[in-house]
Amino acid sequence: MKRIKIIHRISLIIYLVIILGILYSIFTVVRLFPSTQEMYEGIWNIKLPDNLEVVYDIHTPTSFHGDGERYTVFKVQEDFIMRENRKGQNDYKKREEQEKFALGILELLDVSPEERPNFNNYYVWKVHTKESDKLLMMYFADNHCFYLFQHLQ
Repeated sequence: MKRIKIIHRISLIIYLVIILGILYSIFTVVRLFPSTQEMYEGIWNIKLPDNLEVVYDIHTPTSFHGDGERYTVFKVQEDFIMRENRKGQNDYKKREEQEKFALGILELLDVSPEERPNFNNYYVWKVHTKESDKLLMMYFADNHCFYLFQHLQ
């Protein structure tokens, strides 16, 4: 009888260790894959609002170097103020250049028209660059959507 109690206790300890090991493994794997928002923040060293919800996300197949194109649409839960590049906001050539860049990524990724921003609506934009890498951020207040176009080389 005493032997059975000892075996029960050892079995219980083994089960607990196994369950804790599984939980730890799941936690570790989840942390290895950052969210889309964390990925942008890490690559570009920027802070995005906490209240973002991914509505659409598409990218080229990930290469060994992590280069390629990515297009993400976030829904913003409340009004969002983006500190845009005021110098370029009213410059039609600069604005046209950014739209051309965005359209190039949308075409490359074969994004359907329903998932694309309407460039005829008012928006503010900001560009981040690192060497030959580029991130274009556009915010459309009419639909509370935040569009990110990324090119990594």
